[in-house]
Amino acid sequence: MKPVLHYGLGFRPQHYRQVTDGVSTVADFFEVISENFMTAGGRPRRIISQLKDRYPVVTHGVGLSIAGPDPLNPEYLDALRSYCQWLQPEMVSDHLCWTGRSAHCAHDLLPFPLTSYMLQHVASRIQHVQDLIDQRLYLENPSAYVGFAEDEMDEATFLSELVKATGCGIILDINNLYVNSRNLGYDSSGYLNTLSADSIGYMHLAGHTVHPDVRIDTHDGPVAEEVWALYRIAVSKMPGVATLIEWDDKIPEFSELNAELVKAKHIRDDIISYSASIGGKRSPCLEESEPVPLSTHIKTELARDQMLEMVFQVQNIDQDDQRLKIFRNHHHVPAVRGINVYNDAYFFRIRDIIRDEFFTLYTMIEPHTFNLMVTSYLREYPPSHYDIKKIPAELPSFLRATTLQYSDLFSNPLLADIAALELARFVLYDAGDGLQDFGIEDLQGISDEAWEDIIFQFQAYVCLLETQYDLSEIWDAVANQQPIPMPKYDRSFYLIYRFEENVYHERLTPGEIAVAYALNSSSSFDTVCSAYQNAMETSHEDSVHNTIAIIVKWTSLNLIYPNYARV
Repeated sequence: MKPVLHYGLGFRPQHYRQVTDGVSTVADFFEVISENFMTAGGRPRRIISQLKDRYPVVTHGVGLSIAGPDPLNPEYLDALRSYCQWLQPEMVSDHLCWTGRSAHCAHDLLPFPLTSYMLQHVASRIQHVQDLIDQRLYLENPSAYVGFAEDEMDEATFLSELVKATGCGIILDINNLYVNSRNLGYDSSGYLNTLSADSIGYMHLAGHTVHPDVRIDTHDGPVAEEVWALYRIAVSKMPGVATLIEWDDKIPEFSELNAELVKAKHIRDDIISYSASIGGKRSPCLEESEPVPLSTHIKTELARDQMLEMVFQVQNIDQDDQRLKIFRNHHHVPAVRGINVYNDAYFFRIRDIIRDEFFTLYTMIEPHTFNLMVTSYLREYPPSHYDIKKIPAELPSFLRATTLQYSDLFSNPLLADIAALELARFVLYDAGDGLQDFGIEDLQGISDEAWEDIIFQFQAYVCLLETQYDLSEIWDAVANQQPIPMPKYDRSFYLIYRFEENVYHERLTPGEIAVAYALNSSSSFDTVCSAYQNAMETSHEDSVHNTIAIIVKWTSLNLIYPNYARV
């Protein structure tokens, strides 16, 4: 029997260990971001495994692009299907949005014209996904900062028609609904009346940022009082629907997050108790409308193309830009302000990813110059993959090839070396797990005859990196918050690996370099020993002894395993 969900929290890295260790909370389920775990191994996969052993889990995506103009990404769908088969989530959800087209991914939840053509388009894609994952797909109403001139219906009607056409469900984000009511003039009460309680999987509550001219869905603070007021209305209409708190930036201690959920629980419990005391009466919902006729609109595709152009434009959009005609202009948030919210978000989201994951590189460059570097990088390598972690993949190559100098102190080749080291560490953090456990005892069990031909291979969470500079002093200086020294131009080789839950790197000695590259070429043990001998000009006996010592060292870290098929 499937568990009944009542109160949930978003599962975020700052609280992984507390939650999996059994922290005290009113939450009876947790929501995980699909893309953070779909293809991950290592610690991320182990953490989710521990979570699902303790709590019901729902999965929430940001990269499906259900309303996108391109065919659904088969790589993404395969990963989602495999992930759901393994995780067995209580619900699978994403957003009613699109994220880009062709070789351009905005990594944002972009709105689209609410037309009958788009209704047909999205419905067919929902059905395909539901058939693939063999369960109901839930879509969240996203926050929006622009509305389209060619809209034929409001968002609530669009969602309601999708539910009738496909049997999909809705994640009702109360914060988004309130933000949109202020930004775009949504009728919150009418919106709630249009939706059927049976279609709602659960409600989202989150904080948002208030600017003089726009409210932005930032999830970086407590739920606003106005959102709590709208939540009370929603619960009175849909008392049986579960509630989940999202908090994605400036994340507080778990106790503060749990306190927000306790507040939601008290509100919901009070309303349910009051409803029971008056005989369970609820506010009536509107009668279902007739299905919207379906037609094709070329203007919809042109509008989306123009919107994406503006999102990817490096500088902000000017108010005289003729492309703004695709949007509705109203007294709440002008179209130019709304599109520039998306334009800014595109740059700063990617800038923050690169800053956080390439912190040593960031420390070596002035902040303003770092922003210029990211801008130039995005011009040359616009994001094309749904996985935001893949955005920096070409950063080392970019720094080696560019003619612009991004530091007065450090050369571009040095910056490229640092970027390559940090990129490798970033990638290996959630690389696939080991193929088999292989320890020192297993080494001792290998017969003398087998040693001659046995082939050792590196695990998936190990890589080799060659650099032009010795990066050790720079890395240590940044880690210890000390002045960054000028490194030596010294060709270096690094073994980068994940051990247990952390990633490490180690500058290799000449003998280790020879062994590492021979192992990486799937050479026999005899060939590996010869490589060591040639590098160190030692006797064959010493090369065998020292090669075994290196293999013992790496075996103790579970970095290599034997391929017996070649023995």
